Amino acid sequence: MTDRIPLDHLTSDQYDQLCDRLANLERQLADYENRIIWHSTCESCARTLDSAIRETERAERAEAAIARVRTLAEQWQASVRPGEPHPAAAAILAALNQPESAAATEATEHPA
Repeated sequence: MTDRIPLDHLTSDQYDQLCDRLANLERQLADYENRIIWHSTCESCARTLDSAIRETERAERAEAAIARVRTLAEQWQASVRPGEPHPAAAAILAALNQPESAAATEATEHPA
């Protein structure tokens, strides 16, 4: 048998130490699992890959949001009489169609 202290005999400090140790072991296990997922023994490499995945997912969400805004602006523009551009829809579409560098320049020259 081991020299374990029964749970109901633990002091508050012993319990806190046990909880801290458990939390540390859970963090280590999560890190090891992450390395296994990426087939890497390098903790830094696995974290870099995690970061790249999160950034890719963020970019995909942003592109989807832009596509939804473009579709709504086009529908808004189509709802007015032909030949009469809707000023707000036209402004949104113009902003979405600007090259990235022009949009960045305009944003710094005319902050909201």
